Amino acid sequence: MGILRGLIGYGGPVLALIALAVPSATASAQEVPQLRSSLLPVDANPLADPQSQTDVTDATQPPVDSAINNSPTATQQPQQSRLTVGPETPAKTPARPRRKVAPDPNAPLGLRAGAFSIYPAIGVGGTYSDNINQSKNSPEGDIGLRLTPGLRIASDWARHALTVAASGDFVLFDKHPKYNDVNFDAGSDLRLDVRHDTTLDLRTGYSLTQTFGSSSEVPANASSQRVDQTASTVAEFNRNLGRITARLIGGADWYWYGNVKLQSGATESNRDRNYVQPVAGLRLGYGSFSAFAPFVEAAYEPRVHELKYDRNGLQRDSQGAYLKAGLEVNSSPIWSGEFALRYDYRNYANPNLGTATTLGLDANIIWRPTHLTTVTFTASSGLDETSDANAAAIRDWTGAINIAQQLRDDVVLTGGIGADYQSYVGIKLNDFTLTAKAAMNYILRRNIVLAAGYSITDYRSTNAGSNYVENRVSAGLRFRM
Repeated sequence: MGILRGLIGYGGPVLALIALAVPSATASAQEVPQLRSSLLPVDANPLADPQSQTDVTDATQPPVDSAINNSPTATQQPQQSRLTVGPETPAKTPARPRRKVAPDPNAPLGLRAGAFSIYPAIGVGGTYSDNINQSKNSPEGDIGLRLTPGLRIASDWARHALTVAASGDFVLFDKHPKYNDVNFDAGSDLRLDVRHDTTLDLRTGYSLTQTFGSSSEVPANASSQRVDQTASTVAEFNRNLGRITARLIGGADWYWYGNVKLQSGATESNRDRNYVQPVAGLRLGYGSFSAFAPFVEAAYEPRVHELKYDRNGLQRDSQGAYLKAGLEVNSSPIWSGEFALRYDYRNYANPNLGTATTLGLDANIIWRPTHLTTVTFTASSGLDETSDANAAAIRDWTGAINIAQQLRDDVVLTGGIGADYQSYVGIKLNDFTLTAKAAMNYILRRNIVLAAGYSITDYRSTNAGSNYVENRVSAGLRFRM
């Protein structure tokens, strides 16, 4: 336990620095990890990084078929007259040509650096919010400058693969700078092809987000947002055993919660909330079905906090595990992804907290009904930490549906709706957040995209006075290479 607590204080900052550096140290050997709180589905926010919400022309627009001539005369020479003795050998039916994908004429070309392709981007625009303080009774509106830098690096090796990506979303408000938005994500994925049936994936990640005063986890008299940080590192050893596939999982996640300034001038320390969560798991899949591959996955996930006792004198350390079973959709031009039922269990060191469980859905499904339409469905569930003295944990369920529709080669519409429901274990407190987004991306040139979008957030809580509705409008240009 002492070693793990030491890792909380010192392991995380190191991970934040090596999230982009570790894989590059293996240049001779090689998708951005997804933290539980963080990397995102297709976001309707028009200026967001093209790699975090998919580039306007890379993934939001499906490929267009090239012309294919299926006439046999186009591929066969006319037969000559001949005398046949005995039975004629039946002519083989030509195989149906596979559907070809035309290259995207508007995709950024990137920069070449040896065996790597580099795709930098920057979005510059404006944002208006009618409720930046997320208040029910006294909303404040403001306009701000919005910057969305992004970077993706991909290897072009004969074996192995390396991807490094980073994206930011920064909004600097004019009249109320204390409500500035700061969000950042970075990660790397190094895949080593050990053998033809064996791979080793090494992933790292880091994210920085903000939690506002409307949350039940932030004091009502807070005068600043809480800045949260998450870092992760994980190794996955994958082995194909014929019809059986096996995956060994090992790693750790670090969580840091920033201090919050109060209206009285005091500061709330959240150091007691910081913790590290190691993970060790196994996944087994059976790939005998043409469209679906069933799998089961189990993992052990203890949590060790930086401080043994929290602000209420409770021991928040816990032993946890999860089990999930589902189907992996074999990748095709129409469907890809996986979905599963997930069960989480957690037993806390303090007997007053007892145990907490939850049942939910883990899913990430991509459906392409046409070449011009992409529909993405995501869902997750789990047990989050809380500082409430009367609650053991927070049951959290999230889900979202996002759609990208290509109207023309240079016009893409995106939109989506998402929901997040949180229920406290031990007390009657529930939070529900509903979001809806829509955006348009007009590709002026290969390297310049004009974007505009709208989003609405509706937050409801049984905590009196916390409800609010916020509308945001944004527009700007995105430059990419």
